[in-house]
Amino acid sequence: MANTNFRPVVDFPSELIFNIVDFLQDRATLRAASLVNNHWHYAVRPHLYQIIRLRPYTLARFAQLLRDLPTVVYWIRYIEVFEFRPWEGGDPNSESLLRKWEEFGRIVLSGQLKKVHKMVFCDCMFPNADVESVQRSGIIKGTFGQFRNMDALSILTFEEVEIHVECFRTVYNAIPNLKKLDFVRSFTEGDLDDSDSDSSDDESTLVGSGDGFNRHGKDDVSSCTLIQLSLSSVLYIDLLPASHIASLRFIDIDKISLLPWSSPSSSYSSMIFMRNLGPQLHTLKLNLLPAAEDEYYTWNLSHCPNLRVLELRPLTHDCLSGLLDAVNSHQYLHTLQFPLPFDLTLHTLPPLPPLPPSPPDLYDFTPVETSILDFDPHVLHNVVFTYMPTPETASTEVVKQRIVETFFPELAVMIPEKLVVKAVPKPEPFVTSYTTVRKKARGWTKFERMREREGLADRSVDKHRSVDKPRSMA
Repeated sequence: MANTNFRPVVDFPSELIFNIVDFLQDRATLRAASLVNNHWHYAVRPHLYQIIRLRPYTLARFAQLLRDLPTVVYWIRYIEVFEFRPWEGGDPNSESLLRKWEEFGRIVLSGQLKKVHKMVFCDCMFPNADVESVQRSGIIKGTFGQFRNMDALSILTFEEVEIHVECFRTVYNAIPNLKKLDFVRSFTEGDLDDSDSDSSDDESTLVGSGDGFNRHGKDDVSSCTLIQLSLSSVLYIDLLPASHIASLRFIDIDKISLLPWSSPSSSYSSMIFMRNLGPQLHTLKLNLLPAAEDEYYTWNLSHCPNLRVLELRPLTHDCLSGLLDAVNSHQYLHTLQFPLPFDLTLHTLPPLPPLPPSPPDLYDFTPVETSILDFDPHVLHNVVFTYMPTPETASTEVVKQRIVETFFPELAVMIPEKLVVKAVPKPEPFVTSYTTVRKKARGWTKFERMREREGLADRSVDKHRSVDKPRSMA
């Protein structure tokens, strides 16, 4: 006998269908659900069109979609822009590519996409403002100035791009409500310092007012909405006005050296960065560049009374314990965070290095452990060790046991309830939704070539020296 109580999935009430669709995450499942019937199709459409990926050859199709389905402008939340660049060593300032950028401005930046809150530019080359053809076209201020129409845009990411300084500042100054800026694995062209003055590099010029770094448009700190910043190198901190650095609450710098003022190789960009950190800073994450044998790192965070979370990497850095000693009197620092070296998280621990006088022990964390134990236990709430899970890594329990028994025994005894080990996914903005996977599948090597060129960002630069212009990415 047939089951008369059976109700096919196509007959579910609309409210239940919408609730089910809200729990679907991957696009393949959403596409399959949209094929069930019209009810499911209409429930799935807003989710399918939340993310839009654009390339130069898809702009016309996207414009046609906006004409055929006007309601899609209320569904789009996230736009990824890929491969706006020349192929096979072509000219990034060619007339054809400039026309594509103008078309992008007419379609995407016209103001009709009112709900877009995140935009990512990946593998793109922006027009060079120093080229005569670009100056004649007026594309810098005419096209990229239209970002002022993106009222809801709060997250902007540049990944693996080349962009002129003037173009970047035009985009940055135009966005009215930008809260998070990511500039990773990218390069700039042009002079980072647009000041014509020849003032000396004394300490008074590094305060957040009165110098050329405050002449980029949004000079008043009260008009700055940016609260979160991620940079692949401290060198690019000069892209922002100094007054805006003071308003940041979250900062992640992937390459920085913290040499003292007296050091002849100290970086002016690092000085600008450290001197202009403001009282609103809550989280600071720094990846320290290696120091020479006769160099040491130092800093002063007394002007950041609200700093709660401090992450320093790598854990094996020679200057790490000295930096921790310099901030152990900070009365409000609640959490110290350290990403673990990949070797320490493997299923099988590699052989430990030989004891001195052989090569130095890479896993000797005694100075770091001593510095952590010097912190006031009533103030320091957590010491967190993080790692990225991969098929080769062990479980969190195994990693924590290894940390407790082998590398930080005293720390585990003194503050066992505060010692935390956790696995974290690869953090944004260091990867977009699917770019890296596609590049590995296609065997592209451009990323490796860019990593080799990234050495220019590691060099110290003084106030009146611009960034070296890199070769074409194509």
